[in-house]
Amino acid sequence: MNLTNDSFDSRKSKTNELLEHLINIISKNDFLNKKNPNREIPFYICPFMPASTLEVYDVINYLKKQLDKREIEVFEIDLYEISIAILRNMKGNQRTNSKKWQQATSTVEWISARFPYTSKYQIITFNENCKSLSKDGNLRWLSTSDTDQLEKIVRKMSKINPEGGTNLYKAFLTANKLIPPPDNIYLITDGLPTLGRIQNSEVNITGKKRLELFNEATNILSKNIPINVILLPMEGDPLAAWAYWGIASVTNGSFLSPAGDWP
Repeated sequence: MNLTNDSFDSRKSKTNELLEHLINIISKNDFLNKKNPNREIPFYICPFMPASTLEVYDVINYLKKQLDKREIEVFEIDLYEISIAILRNMKGNQRTNSKKWQQATSTVEWISARFPYTSKYQIITFNENCKSLSKDGNLRWLSTSDTDQLEKIVRKMSKINPEGGTNLYKAFLTANKLIPPPDNIYLITDGLPTLGRIQNSEVNITGKKRLELFNEATNILSKNIPINVILLPMEGDPLAAWAYWGIASVTNGSFLSPAGDWP
């Protein structure tokens, strides 16, 4: 079921209109008593454009306060926080063997197999820190023609235990150290960053804060370098696709959000 009807389009409405509409719907007895003429368990959906996500976060917070004043109890479930909690509770080998990480390593393998033979490359991983996967960890450019070295690097990545937060600022800072600068960057990620230039101890990072960290990171990167983004699936991070599509577009790069079984 939908929280909207033919006379109201939440994707085109202003924030205050959306808020008033939601309060009106959620406060009704039919909604609170889960009445459904088809005798099915009702599910209500309120669609919105990704670009309005920050405004919708404000609407949700204000909506909870207004419903609380009416003594209507609200239980909020954040799919992003649930996804992160599941990942945190995984053991090292579970994370390494997880479908998400296997897809990430397969994507690196797929891209690297298409490097021009005469080109040079670097493969850098990032979580709370960044490091090159080259044998000595140096940031010098590597030759694609050395196929044995490239295969070893790809195998090395498949054995990494993905853990900790994601610091896109450090990733781009590391890319800036490459001499000469890259003519293309392929960024494989599953969501907005959770860490930035200044270290923080927050356990749960809001969508608004993650977007701020994303903007902080992209501000230090040259807009002359195309950013090609492969955004892997992550529940509950609606701003990610919009933000990464934006940086890909601004830098004349490409954006891909593949299915779970790609490549």
